[in-house]
Amino acid sequence: MFYIIIISLQLLLAVAKDPVLLGSALGTTEEKIVFPSGLIASKSISTDTFTANTNFHVDSKINAININVKSVTSPKSSTAELQTRSLAPSAPGGKIRVEGKFRVSGSVAYTPPIIDLAASPFSSFLQTGEDVASIDVIASVSSDAPHQPWRRISYDTFDSNTNDWQIRNIDNTTTHSTNSLQILSHCGDHNLFLGGHCKAGGQHVLHKQVDLSATGHHVELRVVAHVHMIDSWDGEIAWMKVDGNVVWTTMASSNSNTKTGMSICGDDKMNDASMNTLVDIVVPHSNKQVEISFGTTLDEHACDESIGIDNVQLFVH
Repeated sequence: MFYIIIISLQLLLAVAKDPVLLGSALGTTEEKIVFPSGLIASKSISTDTFTANTNFHVDSKINAININVKSVTSPKSSTAELQTRSLAPSAPGGKIRVEGKFRVSGSVAYTPPIIDLAASPFSSFLQTGEDVASIDVIASVSSDAPHQPWRRISYDTFDSNTNDWQIRNIDNTTTHSTNSLQILSHCGDHNLFLGGHCKAGGQHVLHKQVDLSATGHHVELRVVAHVHMIDSWDGEIAWMKVDGNVVWTTMASSNSNTKTGMSICGDDKMNDASMNTLVDIVVPHSNKQVEISFGTTLDEHACDESIGIDNVQLFVH
């Protein structure tokens, strides 16, 4: 009995120093292994969940279902899901291959050449071309598009002018003058956008014609924008068209409850339906010109319900 007690105490002390030992000593597997910062492992690690407080280096390989770490350095790692702040090849000229989904929050920078991609979705981003030596990405999306990253060709913030955007009457009888500050608005913060209160409603279309001839051959177009739906929307629809075809719609309603709603723009007594609604669509496109337009099904005066757009970006590849 005395010897058994000593052995049990030694085992408990050992487990207190090394929690991973508990699994091996009792013949079980830990569900989660948390390594202290700066730990360098020289053997293979196989686990369901792997969390490191800082950088982690493995001489051989990691096999895991989930990896959550600031950065991983390993000749070979296999995981169903990897969350990391940085992802780079361990040696110059090396490659990173992802089979499955490649999800990014922020941007992806390629060097050389220097090309910044906006945040996800990468709807048809499959594999980089041979001219990009630093990364090789394969995503689980089928497409006949060339294996090249998106190229941003325009970015309209409306901070100082309309950048050739126009507000037309829906019957095209009247066109507001190009680059006119009179068709720009802000919500008290001086962040200008196109349209807005008393300037763009159901009888208006926000429109721009873009020349793509200088961009060369492309097969897809991506449009990213923010849409403001201001004041008394009643289940009405905002839409966007590319070359006359509707490619995006959303329905919005204003919240009449002043306790849960909020008025940011327009009439202070009316809650806004939605502000900064994100548009992010990809469509097949190869023409040298493209027409982008936004409109609504609003049926009241633009001073009662209106639409505005901001931060419109166009990408091709």
